[in-house]
Amino acid sequence: MMEAFGTIVEYCQEKNTAESLSCSGIYMGKGVVLTHGTIVIDILKDRRAQPLVQELVLKGYTRNGNKANVLNSVLQSTQSSFQVLLPAEQFASSLESAQANKQCLNKPMNSKDYNNQMQKENAGSLFPIREQNNIFLNGSQISWPSRSLQKATSNYLSFPASVDLMFFHPGIKKSIASIMPASDGWKFRETAKYKYAAALETLIISTFVLLKIIPEKSHDYIMEASSQDVIYLTQKMLSFTGISSKGMTVYVESSPFGSLAPGVFLNSLSSGIISNVDHIAANIMFTDARCIMGSEGAPVFTVIEGMKHLCGLVISPFCWRDGEWLGLTLLASANQVLQTLLCSLKSEVDKEDRKAGQSLRHDKSIEIKHLGQSLDHIPRKEYLKSGLLLSHES
Repeated sequence: MMEAFGTIVEYCQEKNTAESLSCSGIYMGKGVVLTHGTIVIDILKDRRAQPLVQELVLKGYTRNGNKANVLNSVLQSTQSSFQVLLPAEQFASSLESAQANKQCLNKPMNSKDYNNQMQKENAGSLFPIREQNNIFLNGSQISWPSRSLQKATSNYLSFPASVDLMFFHPGIKKSIASIMPASDGWKFRETAKYKYAAALETLIISTFVLLKIIPEKSHDYIMEASSQDVIYLTQKMLSFTGISSKGMTVYVESSPFGSLAPGVFLNSLSSGIISNVDHIAANIMFTDARCIMGSEGAPVFTVIEGMKHLCGLVISPFCWRDGEWLGLTLLASANQVLQTLLCSLKSEVDKEDRKAGQSLRHDKSIEIKHLGQSLDHIPRKEYLKSGLLLSHES
């Protein structure tokens, strides 16, 4: 059974729902989806997104949260909204598996048990990862999304989603600048709609987006992943990534044309070989597997000793040089992308922990200061005693 699977991610502006942009992605578990920066092209090239672009370049990532932040501000100002389309059968299967194994979820697992569990994973799945170990349910029973939340057809479901994190992969930028410089006529899009500076094009192609499925109603939960949950999901997927070499057969699970015809093209399979690999840092690869627009963000996997391993993500189905199309698809190394994602997630968690620690120390210092002011000496004939002053009126 396929535990992690391909998805479609759709973007539109609320004031202009007639025009939308969509691409592929991968469902990591617990309502978390990873896709490529293609989905936020219209946002990043908007002048109102300049603070977001600056934070992405300088910091390496930008994250949404409960407090005011640059990402949330830009998403609101651009009136951006997102949808995630999931294959109905696979999504239902993952939830049923989670319900059947809920007792295992509630049982703490030490490192030894975790390693043993990893060795027992189902080798027949796209990624040998048990989804039920990744999903933490709300209550004792699975709450299926209401009709108001889901738009269902015969083979897929559609849910609203929010951007949790955008992160920049500097290795991809360096590899592209070295191997495919814009000065040599390399382009990744040949349409009038997406003409922009080469620097912004490189930023977009080196950017990835993490989304979370959200409910329309506060009481109608699907799943809710914390920062630690996302770190766990990333680590587990990372443990099953494979390194591809030239000539290796690969399979792309993408959705051509994105959300245009999901009933027909959702998670279509294309195969080919790795035509070449960036030998500097193995950040990017080329494959002759056929892909078209809408395939950006799609998972690419290879089979090693009967086991399927994630090895890449599609970052550009088209490569152009001097106005001529080359029949190669550009891939990012899944291992490198997940490593970068993990670093971004841990950096943000460490930042939150430091803030919490500083707040706690500040609160304690105030308590100690007040406690010192509350100490008083109580005279009693020949000697003195100390006590706690409960009230100055006593």
